[in-house]
Amino acid sequence: MTKVATGSFWKTTVTFALVGPPIGGVSLLGWWTYLSFAQRGVIDERALWLVAAGIFYGYVFGLLPAVFTGALSSLVSPAVHSNRAWIAASATIGWLLTVLVLGLNGLLSDSPSGQFGNGLIGAIPAVVCAVLTRRARPRHS
Repeated sequence: MTKVATGSFWKTTVTFALVGPPIGGVSLLGWWTYLSFAQRGVIDERALWLVAAGIFYGYVFGLLPAVFTGALSSLVSPAVHSNRAWIAASATIGWLLTVLVLGLNGLLSDSPSGQFGNGLIGAIPAVVCAVLTRRARPRHS
């Protein structure tokens, strides 16, 4: 019996590229707001108007990692049969790429909690994008 490829590498990758960066930007703002609250005990009201800036920064700094996350998720997709496992794999790829990109740019703290939190900036959008593309993702049938 021959395995036939279904789904779309490009549709999945483009979805990650278009949807992922603004979610990553808003995740970054959420992380900064959390850190601000943890340090000072109050939420800085200025952080709320930064949502538009977060979306902008998401595209500026997150477009390339989002494209790579989508492409790598699409490449591993045929090997992963379960949607849940594929979503987890996409989140892991997004987390690792974000930690790698921020680490290479010197924007990542050396503490394990800093690496974990910064990795969430890529993992959260990867989960959302994987859920959105679970029916379009490449697979063998």
